[in-house]
Amino acid sequence: MLGIVDASSLIKEGPSTLKRDILFFERIAVRGGSRMIETWRTGRQFRSDEDRAFADELESLFETPFFLSIDENISAIRSRLSDAFLAEYDAVTRRAAEAVEILLSGSDDTPDTLRMSELSRHWRGLRLRAHAAAINATGGLAAANCEIPILDLAPADGVHFGEIIHIAIDKVTLPGATCGWEAVLDLKGDKDLQDRARKLRLWSSELAKPGMTAALAAEHVSDTLADYERYMSAHNLKFVSGAVKAAVAGTAEIVEEISRMRVGKLFQRILGMRASHGELLMAEQTAPGRQLSLVTALNAKL
Repeated sequence: MLGIVDASSLIKEGPSTLKRDILFFERIAVRGGSRMIETWRTGRQFRSDEDRAFADELESLFETPFFLSIDENISAIRSRLSDAFLAEYDAVTRRAAEAVEILLSGSDDTPDTLRMSELSRHWRGLRLRAHAAAINATGGLAAANCEIPILDLAPADGVHFGEIIHIAIDKVTLPGATCGWEAVLDLKGDKDLQDRARKLRLWSSELAKPGMTAALAAEHVSDTLADYERYMSAHNLKFVSGAVKAAVAGTAEIVEEISRMRVGKLFQRILGMRASHGELLMAEQTAPGRQLSLVTALNAKL
């Protein structure tokens, strides 16, 4: 699955965001990425060494199979979008433009200017959804990785699954400066993490349905993750306790069995330890909330 992010949203957190988010998707498309690279390098607002370094880093990422830039504007893909989506997009675009005009005019009529950040956030999210919808309309599989809009602007068809994935992503700690791309790509190649990421994407797709609100989606994610971590905490405690007890109590017996060449008993002990580990693995396969196990796994590794 392709995750789509907005280049302007990367300004604050930079490469750390991409290092985390790529572990949730097969690839990531950065909307307006190529254009923003030039802005970060030469624009008046972005002239720090850090901005230029990030522009170089993003350009190099576009040369890998994991990242690409989407530089089409909405006009180029309008024919592939539904009438309902276009109506919503045009309405929010108009409200945002009106709010900017009111703000610049200095008028006392400021109901929307007080919500300018929310309007802008929703407008950016709609642009990402538009590109995801255009890709899905032609047989692809994409999700807009963006924040959920405020409740009174939420679409009639409910929260989208890319926004639900974003809630889960936000529960993973951003990698620190010492976490390089080599380490991130090693994690990305881990088949176990790939399986967990796919399970999360499928679960998010099932959860996204008409009537699902932002608040309810956030509650579902938090509750499901808590169920998983509580269940696995209990089973991990049981496994560790058993392993420690066997190690402490069995040391003398193991030495005696080796000295007397009691291979059968020693083999049985090893099999018992493997069986306990197998029980732990099986417990995870049936754990409630395992759809969000990627969050727990990444927080332990990053």
